[in-house]
Amino acid sequence: MSGEKIMLILAVAFLASGQSIICPKFQCGPTLPNANQCIYYDSTNKATYISSCSKGTYCPATAQANSTCTTPTPTPANRAYPGEKCSSSSNCITGSCVKNYCAGISVSLPCSLNISSNALCDSGLYCDLTLSNPVCTPLKANLTACTTSYQCLYGSGCYNSTYCLSYGSIPNYNTIAGSECTSSTGYSPYCQSGQCYNFGNGTSICVEPFKSPYPTSPFQCYETSACVSNINTKIGVAMQGTCTCAKNAQGSAYCKEFVGDPIFSKAIQLWEAWENSGYPQKCNIDAAYTPGCLLSYYKSSLAYEVLFYNYKASNYPLYVNADDCTLNVYFNDYLLYASQQGSSSSSGNFLVAVASVIALSWF
Repeated sequence: MSGEKIMLILAVAFLASGQSIICPKFQCGPTLPNANQCIYYDSTNKATYISSCSKGTYCPATAQANSTCTTPTPTPANRAYPGEKCSSSSNCITGSCVKNYCAGISVSLPCSLNISSNALCDSGLYCDLTLSNPVCTPLKANLTACTTSYQCLYGSGCYNSTYCLSYGSIPNYNTIAGSECTSSTGYSPYCQSGQCYNFGNGTSICVEPFKSPYPTSPFQCYETSACVSNINTKIGVAMQGTCTCAKNAQGSAYCKEFVGDPIFSKAIQLWEAWENSGYPQKCNIDAAYTPGCLLSYYKSSLAYEVLFYNYKASNYPLYVNADDCTLNVYFNDYLLYASQQGSSSSSGNFLVAVASVIALSWF
């Protein structure tokens, strides 16, 4: 079970049960008030109007504020982490490209903080910054004391900030630390099912994934109380979901998916396949679940499929029924991942259709 080290970041704040949802509207607009303007926010109607920018410029995304077409500022090219592909040493964080892969610092040799905590170390190592003279150190085995998940072996995390533990190692209906069951969806990488549940008395356990009982997907909602999962008959409870505004012209909101729903579960499935492929272990521990590592070892279309589903699961249902101009400004990465993993359309209707089948698998 992939977990804290991957990109499946799905924490969304709950709205109070029964609170009505009033969503702003996002739509392609007519000619906007000012020249070169690409976003116009109408505070009276709580609507955001969007217009295309000319070639060579882009529209900086804003929330309830105007925006103007802007010329991109050149940014330094991203440098690759140890274990990722390279064409020259200048491509690598460590400045060393060997046989088309970036080489890292070997075990017991000095390291330092650079871009990320462990970025200079070779695969299988982390930079022990607690030492007065930090060195690259082998990742810690399960049940070994730790303070962060990046000290633990691939496919493991620092459970309860105490010791390393494999993801997916806690069976259903076994207790899990409350600190590892904190997301709004009840997702926990340590549960075999990926699903945990917090009881009111402070006890947390792993359970089968909750699923949506809705007759259609996406399911439109008007308040958070409408978003409730199926009932787990063994423990007699359901999971309270979240009603989330989408960025569309209708100003509509939809229930987020539960862990057992198609989009979310597909994201988990794809990350597990990546974990089991053995490829993450070839990359620096800080980069094992990033686009750079994925694209270094997976077939391009498969790597982008993982990123596509990851994005969908992380952002569902924000993009549902969004106009093309809204997608281009607010969900540009989504369109990139969709096109690269083989999808043939980028229209709002296409995205809605896909949303009912997958979920950013992950992300």
